[in-house]
Amino acid sequence: MIKKDTLETRSRSHQKIQARGSIEQPQNQGNQQKAESKTSCAAGGLDLTASVGKRQAQEVPPSLRAKTVDSRVGSRPGWSWQTRLTEDQIIDQNVQKAAAKYDLSPDLIRAVIQAESNFKVTAVSSAGAQGLMQLMPATARELGVQNPFDIEQNIDGGAKYLRKMLDRFGGNVRKALAAYNAGPGTVIKYNGRVPYPETRQYVKRVLRFSRQLA
Repeated sequence: MIKKDTLETRSRSHQKIQARGSIEQPQNQGNQQKAESKTSCAAGGLDLTASVGKRQAQEVPPSLRAKTVDSRVGSRPGWSWQTRLTEDQIIDQNVQKAAAKYDLSPDLIRAVIQAESNFKVTAVSSAGAQGLMQLMPATARELGVQNPFDIEQNIDGGAKYLRKMLDRFGGNVRKALAAYNAGPGTVIKYNGRVPYPETRQYVKRVLRFSRQLA
């Protein structure tokens, strides 16, 4: 016969075991969930990283990538040549424009530029002539040229002055070129036969360049 206190003791022990088991079960479930979470993160982490990497690559603006390429190209030796080519194109456009405006041959304007400055926009002579067509400051002001180193203004002013000299000397190209170099007063003084070797050589050079460009 089992005593009552013994039964009560066993009952209490059984209740403790059940209580302990109920406590351990959630802990085990928690550990299992943590393990599953780690496994999920480990597996999904690669996909997340890959997706972030793709998103970052897509978010880089094309303009930034283009600037990087441009900066690398710009550091190469060909960059200065490309810049010079652009300047030559601007010069050619303004030569054509001035030729049409003042009824001049584009080749004659180019020949004067070549003889005066060899196409150097910032050229300055020892006498103070400036720009592509070597305008003296006083002459530039008379022609309305505010910036003699501006390609458009300089070519327009030089072509305008050349047209003026041609009209003054009856369309005679040699006299007009001599006047462009030595001044109209000098041409008039010597009746078109300017004795200065520099002026004579200048006229010959311009005519030679003009024929070569034609």
